[in-house]
Amino acid sequence: MTGDDPELSVAGSARAVKLGQILEGEQIAHIFSTNTIRTIATVRHVANHSGAQIEAYDTDRHDDLVKELKQRKGNILVVGHSNTIHHVVNYFVGQAEKYPELEDIEYNFIFVITLNEDGSSSVERKEYRDF
Repeated sequence: MTGDDPELSVAGSARAVKLGQILEGEQIAHIFSTNTIRTIATVRHVANHSGAQIEAYDTDRHDDLVKELKQRKGNILVVGHSNTIHHVVNYFVGQAEKYPELEDIEYNFIFVITLNEDGSSSVERKEYRDF
């Protein structure tokens, strides 16, 4: 792993496979990933299984991403980074600081966001081992 855009580590590759297994029955319709080697590699198994295209998003434009997510239908996978994903999660709970920035060594968290028909939403913070 070298440079600013490293590949997944062995442990990261194992988590990517596990993510694919977790989401196998979830009918993922849309996949959003930052445009880095490791995040794209993380979602590749899910994309191959679901047929959904991987769409890149800009981590500096969370509002645009959230707006796009709210317009889409179906189950959506968003993969980001420890220092950015909390912005998206916090938007959906309506509290800017509920979920703090993750440490750069925290890779095991999955946030499950449910958008209800009445416009409300809920967030569950899980770990890979919960599945």
